[in-house]
Amino acid sequence: MSLPRNIRQDLELIEAAPFEDGSPRWRLHDPAANRFYDLGYLEVEILRELRAEPSLDIDSATLAKTIAERAQVICSSRQIEEFVSFLQDNDLYWIEGERALERRKTLRTPRWKTLALRIWRQYLFMRIPILHPDGLLDRILPWVGWAFRPRSWWVLTAIGVLAIYLTSRQVDYFLSTFVGYFTPVGLVYFGIAVILAKILHEFGHALTARRYGCSVRAMGVAFLVFWPILYTDTTDAWRLRSRRKRVLIGAAGMLVEIGLAAVCLLLWNFTPEGFFKNILFMMSTTTWIMTLLINLNPLMRFDGYYILSDLTGVENLQERSNAMGRWRLREWLFGYGRPAPEQGLRWLVPFSYAVWVYRLFIFFGITYIVYTYFFKALGVVLAAAQVVRLLAMPIGREMGHWWESRAEGNTRYLRRSAIAVLILLAAVMAPIDRELELPAYWQARSVVTFYAPIPGQLSVLPSPGSDMVAAGEPVAVITSPDLEFQLEQANHDLRSSRYQLERTSFGAGLAQERLSLQAKLQGALETQENLQAQLDDARLVAPFTGRISDRQADLRLGDWVSRGDRLLTLVDDTAGEVVAYLSESELRALREGATGRFYPEGGVRAPQPVRLVDVDGFSLEALETAYVASTYGGGLDVRDGTDGELIPQRATYRIYLETESPADDRVLRGQLVLDAEARSLAGMVWRQVVGVWRREAGI
Repeated sequence: MSLPRNIRQDLELIEAAPFEDGSPRWRLHDPAANRFYDLGYLEVEILRELRAEPSLDIDSATLAKTIAERAQVICSSRQIEEFVSFLQDNDLYWIEGERALERRKTLRTPRWKTLALRIWRQYLFMRIPILHPDGLLDRILPWVGWAFRPRSWWVLTAIGVLAIYLTSRQVDYFLSTFVGYFTPVGLVYFGIAVILAKILHEFGHALTARRYGCSVRAMGVAFLVFWPILYTDTTDAWRLRSRRKRVLIGAAGMLVEIGLAAVCLLLWNFTPEGFFKNILFMMSTTTWIMTLLINLNPLMRFDGYYILSDLTGVENLQERSNAMGRWRLREWLFGYGRPAPEQGLRWLVPFSYAVWVYRLFIFFGITYIVYTYFFKALGVVLAAAQVVRLLAMPIGREMGHWWESRAEGNTRYLRRSAIAVLILLAAVMAPIDRELELPAYWQARSVVTFYAPIPGQLSVLPSPGSDMVAAGEPVAVITSPDLEFQLEQANHDLRSSRYQLERTSFGAGLAQERLSLQAKLQGALETQENLQAQLDDARLVAPFTGRISDRQADLRLGDWVSRGDRLLTLVDDTAGEVVAYLSESELRALREGATGRFYPEGGVRAPQPVRLVDVDGFSLEALETAYVASTYGGGLDVRDGTDGELIPQRATYRIYLETESPADDRVLRGQLVLDAEARSLAGMVWRQVVGVWRREAGI
């Protein structure tokens, strides 16, 4: 069978840096797809022979013999056929005639299927090109040529050192400036600074690539799981033989932001207060720190990934590390005895595992943010897509490979892996968790705070040395000369109205006067009752026997108080109750009359035994107190509502427990450990998933 020789004439062969073993390397550039393929000496010789005299027919055996004689390279028919298959699979041949028509038919799919497939493949990272900047970059480049000279960076270093020195002279003012940015206006300043810094960041990449002769095909906006970020397409940098130049292209954006931060920090020291100073502050602090934390991270395919690839000489770092990670996993599990895909690059194994875990957390974290702060349906769909794409599909492909290679496994490794799987399943499925750990707080059995019901003078008040008050005893009595005078006036008006009413006859002409006197008498009675009730309320009586707590400072007998002034608090601390909060899945594991222990926060006080007495029959819409709220240091995740209320992040129920242990404090925050029905990890996860599904589906 003759080999096809109609290789596309637009392909470009570029000499590149040698492979890790020192052998020569070339890059084959496909301009239509903007892809680069690494070729070794043998592949280049095959390509040269296939391109020579395309009108002649030749088979793989003849071509292998020709290459072996001319280039002195050992070559087999299988190697040639594999390389030709590679060229065909990547559309590097011209396809003409009936074969082209057949291929078009196979590739022709309905429009909706094409769109759905594109969304499925690209929703994690979608690019929208905005600018094709080569012409613009060529006009800008002469004006920024100074930035590529070493002395310019020495000058920027000196500027940075001077800026840090000047800022250290007013470091307290500099640090206090951060507080002012946790406001809506501060967020506006932050957004403006980030946008400006990121635009300059991307132009740093583009200008550096253009300086080294590379074409910048596009600049635009990319959406990382619907989160917008700017991007610059510098794929053409693979043309460069020098890894140093590629590293500089990858690091240019971060270097621009660091240099910009140095200049902005220096200007901040001399700029008067105002909008411009605020922007300078943001660009000298937050933006460059963000770019180092995000762009320098090699676990995502940002600048740090490509810099690491060029520094180590490991190109296609993600694919090669994934291959090493899969190889190591298969050897651990089945002991195939296959050689490693990469020799001398064992560090790729932990790197690949770190990438898998990190990206999984990142994508699910973004999905959780979308689910929490946007509309729920999108969050559920994204979560399902993430599970399918990032977990189910890769695991399914890997397990398919295990099944196909089952005959190659080492019996000892298979036995060991089976035992490990059984232990893992037992740990996941066995109902071993018999306790619930819940955020809770202890409060006294009875607590009442007394406030001054009327303005007046304290005529009765416990002495500072007496802490206990018996039930029914007065805690405080307030006298009000003004109210007493008004009461005397009301009594006088009442007597006068009654006297006048008794003296009035029932004559027809006096009926209207009698009605007026009756109304006056009724008003006097209501005034008297109201004033007497106020004076009665001024006698504050203890509803239970308790200890005086939180006495108002400097409060003494005979002092004058205003209405609403807090006087003291009475606490029955002989026993109390514990209030705890649990989720819907934890509620199912609750047992009637369950016992446990309450551990006060801080670890200073001894745990208190408790017993379950009551459970709310409905989930909370908002917390009634802030004791256990996460925003106040508690253990229950909440978010702020529109009216300032604390709303639990998930369905939360409240339970009450009694305890006979006394405590010195009115409220103690802590952790409740409660006996419960035995649960397995798998069961808890499944109930949580089903609960979320039912809640979001409205079942």
